Amino acid sequence: MKKSTYIIYFLVFIFSLLLCISCSLGGNIDAWRELAGKKPASEEQTPGLAFTLINSGTEYSVSRGTETAADVVIPSEYNGLPVTEIAYAGFYNNTGLKSITIPDSVIEIGSSAFAGCSGLTSIIIPNSVTWIRIGDSAFTSCSNLTSITIPENASIGVGTFFNCNSLTKVFYGGADIPEWNSDYFYSANDPLISATIYCHSAAEPTTAGNYWRWVGGVPAVWN
Repeated sequence: MKKSTYIIYFLVFIFSLLLCISCSLGGNIDAWRELAGKKPASEEQTPGLAFTLINSGTEYSVSRGTETAADVVIPSEYNGLPVTEIAYAGFYNNTGLKSITIPDSVIEIGSSAFAGCSGLTSIIIPNSVTWIRIGDSAFTSCSNLTSITIPENASIGVGTFFNCNSLTKVFYGGADIPEWNSDYFYSANDPLISATIYCHSAAEPTTAGNYWRWVGGVPAVWN
């Protein structure tokens, strides 16, 4: 048999094998990614971030490092350990930063972590965060910040949103405004309090008010 015939048979075999695998996975793109060992883009960390071991070497703190991206995605894990903290002044005065995606593993945003990040326009903290401490002056002078998602359980420090005068939308993880008003905010956070507050509702709301939901991993207002 000619060599070219063997090659044809081999290619047919490979095609049939891939077809069988495709059928068994049912067209599930996440299953294909798992098979290939590749994470979805939304789970991929931004290159150049710096990680520091904390809490007796059981967790990581993250800071800017050498990254230069405008849109930064912080991973939930690094070297098999959870990323639980954004370091003190970790992204301080990074004027090229436009958006930051924070994983649900993070429970602390250090003081002045994003202070002076004047290019920052949006912050996404997922509702799956069970509790988070946002330190003093964490977002001070983020003058172009227009929106932020804040989980139901959060501690917000002194001057965290001082001089964030472009902030107009707060996507709150709680279910109603009285719940938001019952939370305690430390002083010098007027932009946060004066912004329009949207409460979370997974289903289309049946009562009047401002509500939002997740669409493709980002907050969207119910119209």
